[in-house]
Amino acid sequence: MHALRSTCLALQKKIADEKGEHRQGPRRKAGDYYKMADYQKRVWAEKYTAARNSDNDVDYEALSKLTQFKRSKQPRRAPVS
Repeated sequence: MHALRSTCLALQKKIADEKGEHRQGPRRKAGDYYKMADYQKRVWAEKYTAARNSDNDVDYEALSKLTQFKRSKQPRRAPVS
């Protein structure tokens, strides 16, 4: 449990450092690689830490099917005129 707490605190510190003084990160362009949102990073870190603490491999396929990650798999569509 201590490892999970320290991982989450380190992740929160990293997120705060990435944003600096700004409340929001820079706007993503269509050509940029997908970047996970802050809450997605926290979910991923919690699942990763839980799997490692129980001496299991991380099930990345199951992790990608969580509802928090559904939107990241769908490409943006151009508006229909």
